[in-house]
Amino acid sequence: QVLWRYKGKKPDALGNNTRLYDWIPQNDLLGHPKTKAFITHGGTNGIYEAIYHGVPMVGVPMFADQPDNIAHMKAKGAAVEVNLNTMTSADLLRALRTVINDPS
Repeated sequence: QVLWRYKGKKPDALGNNTRLYDWIPQNDLLGHPKTKAFITHGGTNGIYEAIYHGVPMVGVPMFADQPDNIAHMKAKGAAVEVNLNTMTSADLLRALRTVINDPS
């Protein structure tokens, strides 16, 4: 099951396992026992919430402090990074499988 905070037109190729929400209470979601991974841009609040709840991250940093935040999480074994400008769906899937299946 995938929960995605997304505003806009529903993508045509959206899978049956994905639900779109205008807003999601992120801290509550990260604290849910079934949460397996967090795809994040690497902002400070989201990083701290994921650390607190022990949820591994797939980081897609965009600007400002985000690349450094994700670099720190990678160094600690709490995240895998994908490059926003070059990633493919296979890259994202590989990163998700890594954080869900490979203990660190």
